[in-house]
Amino acid sequence: MASKKYRPICSYPENVQLDGHCVLQWSDPQANLNTINLLSFGGQPEKKDKYAFKMEYQSVWDDYNVKSQWEQCHFQIGDFEDNLVGARGLIGGNDNNLLFITHFPKKIQVIDLNTGSILDTDVLPVEAYQHGIGHHSLKDSNFYSFVHHNDYVFLLGGKDSANNIHKKVWKYSMKYKTWSECEDTLPIENWDSFAVIDKDNTIHNFGGIDINGY
Repeated sequence: MASKKYRPICSYPENVQLDGHCVLQWSDPQANLNTINLLSFGGQPEKKDKYAFKMEYQSVWDDYNVKSQWEQCHFQIGDFEDNLVGARGLIGGNDNNLLFITHFPKKIQVIDLNTGSILDTDVLPVEAYQHGIGHHSLKDSNFYSFVHHNDYVFLLGGKDSANNIHKKVWKYSMKYKTWSECEDTLPIENWDSFAVIDKDNTIHNFGGIDINGY
């Protein structure tokens, strides 16, 4: 976030509908150390075609002429009847090939990223839309991006129930279980974005919507 600016990377195909999609860092031991592998999925309501995309992202700050592009995966994530608006995910497993996703209303799935096959499906034992953060300044915050680094979880941007959009950055210490506001902020107010961190400990914030709706 040292540049405190935004630069365009690329666009999704025009025929792809996105509303609350998810972008994750997809580690690959064979990948180029100068790139970050990204996986994008979700953002479609029920009874709409579902997609999954991947990208070898190279920092546009190192070379502005770099052209990264989304490539469609050989499999889709989500069924035609699924509502993947606001879907969220986490990649893990011993070989870093398992995608754990949650989506409305209370569904959780495990997907093998090597084959695209669904390994397990279950229902979360929580109320729909049960979420939120206990810290008093963040209880009403949603749609923020987040990234984990060492002992800290960083929350970037977001908006509240009054549709106020923020550019603040907060950090949470897992050791001391405390919240604090960072001096640095996003360059603009932004919500519904995604963040990853590279090997140089630089946070890259992708996408999102600003106060003008772009």
